[in-house]
Amino acid sequence: MLKGEQFYIFRGNHFDSINYLSTALTIKDFNYTEIFELRDSNIYPSESYIYTGDIIFRPLVKLILSFFLNLQIESYFFLYCIFKVFLICNIFISCRFFLNNLKIKYNYIYSFIFIFSFWFLYILEIDALSHLASYSFFILGISFVINKSNNKIFLNKNNEILFLLSSVLVLLFYSEIFLIFMYVIFIFLLFNLGIKKTFQDFFKNRIKTLLFFLILTIPTYKLTYNVILLLLMDDGTFLNVNWWGYYGSFILGKINNFILLEDIELIKSLISINGLNQETFNGILTFLKNQNLNYVLFNIIPSFFGIYHATNLNINYYLNLIFIILLNIILIRIIYLNFREFIKKKNSQNAFLISTSFSFFSLAILFLFLDLKIWLILKIYTYLSFFIFIFFINNKKFFSKKILNSGLTVVLMFLILSFPFYKYFGNNDIGVGKLDNFPSILKFELKKEINWETNNLKFKDCASINFDNQNKHILNYLSVKLKFEGFQHINQATFKNTQKLNNSLSCELVLEKRSFILKDVY
Repeated sequence: MLKGEQFYIFRGNHFDSINYLSTALTIKDFNYTEIFELRDSNIYPSESYIYTGDIIFRPLVKLILSFFLNLQIESYFFLYCIFKVFLICNIFISCRFFLNNLKIKYNYIYSFIFIFSFWFLYILEIDALSHLASYSFFILGISFVINKSNNKIFLNKNNEILFLLSSVLVLLFYSEIFLIFMYVIFIFLLFNLGIKKTFQDFFKNRIKTLLFFLILTIPTYKLTYNVILLLLMDDGTFLNVNWWGYYGSFILGKINNFILLEDIELIKSLISINGLNQETFNGILTFLKNQNLNYVLFNIIPSFFGIYHATNLNINYYLNLIFIILLNIILIRIIYLNFREFIKKKNSQNAFLISTSFSFFSLAILFLFLDLKIWLILKIYTYLSFFIFIFFINNKKFFSKKILNSGLTVVLMFLILSFPFYKYFGNNDIGVGKLDNFPSILKFELKKEINWETNNLKFKDCASINFDNQNKHILNYLSVKLKFEGFQHINQATFKNTQKLNNSLSCELVLEKRSFILKDVY
């Protein structure tokens, strides 16, 4: 937030951010009966901030956000940013709890590093607000299942109750993620307890917990179970969307000025039309060659482990090749050691790491067979990102000497922590970090061509404001911004002050040389 409004307004995936913010404002101003009446009758008030389209999808986070919006601090956009900081703090606490439960030393430091890692900033930048809200309970719920017992699912009754509450909140916050949540836990139990013990314990001791869960969640059927059912019955309209072409390109390694490239559309169209065949493969190779990504296969593993920015460095070609090969060797050895540890000495920690890996790759293969649902695979990757991070830092047996392992951990953590410095520092005058294939700043021209800082404008002195502009993104922004200042959006061009004034001053708002300027008309 160091750059003020220019940094956090229309940040990342502003389509989702304005959706969440607009829906929260609608919930703030109307009750649910009124909202559904508005939606069903297609009669909308003139305020463009009002949005009812996604009211049945993940409404809990929007409801809680609406409470935050009652605070009179700076602007609704600022409050939206503060709300995300609140969710970040929750995730930090849950990460620390999880790592402490696994008896991992320096859990405060590792939790802090994860919050500033590629994985977490990825989720933050794409404005996956429901993901952020549910993720702390996703992590906590799983941590209550992981224990030292090899004979039962939960270590004690308290863990079972807390798991029940976490599960309910995961479902209420983000119903789709609940399926992944349960699948990961089920695979872990099979790896840790075995099929027989898992089912014996469940049917003998957990039926009451299941009944309580159903009692607590069945009343929310339309907002949870029905949403899951709609997605499972999806004909491809939602799950096969081609957003992955932009959001998943980091796997290729760093590509400078990616936001300006059009070639990615070629890859998306090739896969959409041809699937994964020889013609698609040749087209991808041509694209990679044109972008000088000659050793892209070496970029995949480092990018998967959150250090895509350490690939394709601006150094000598051969030095870069040596570096990326060395990085691959280190990561492959970490993967090998984790699997070897599970085979040699199975415990709850390594059983969970291996079960997470199995969960991801089994689901990825399944969805690839189900008509290339690449976007869904990418979402699962983000759900499991914290556990991929744990897999990454579990390298204590890389060397025979403890001091060398500590040194390797420091180096790897430095690579992860270098990401925010690489991305956000430097040429950031317009509120944008480095332009590469990290998924952020959709509609880049909204940052480049407009300065969104308007706190210096004296809106409250105007009885009405006229703004002659047809751009829907700007109008949505002004509708939300001026609502905080006490204005009602009368029509597309006019905003009326609802506060009592001693004057009837009419003002004109214009956009000149990137900046908003407020002019007195009469």
